[in-house]
Amino acid sequence: MTNIHNWPPVSHSHDPRTSHEAETEVTTSGKRETDLQVVLRAVSKEPGLTSFELSQAIPDLTLYAVRRRLSDLGHQGSVDQGQAVARNGQRSSVTWWPHTEPVQLELGQETLR
Repeated sequence: MTNIHNWPPVSHSHDPRTSHEAETEVTTSGKRETDLQVVLRAVSKEPGLTSFELSQAIPDLTLYAVRRRLSDLGHQGSVDQGQAVARNGQRSSVTWWPHTEPVQLELGQETLR
């Protein structure tokens, strides 16, 4: 079972203090967890989309936020990167897929499978 609270750090040791403060705020406020759930549901509902396409499907999150949460989900083993595709004249971008092995995440009081 993957514990979503074992997230890798978002900020790096050489980042400015404000990056560390923002990481703490987004994590302790619960926004990181909420956004993680939203992105995981989107990948599960529409597998094979790029981060840009997912951000278009999730109007409440910026492309930057979607990419951050995909990184979290990838570190957890909840999503996998697929092949890079170029669609609609855009640059090639990797696609995102739900992990092929069953992963059970405990999200607050809810469990996703």
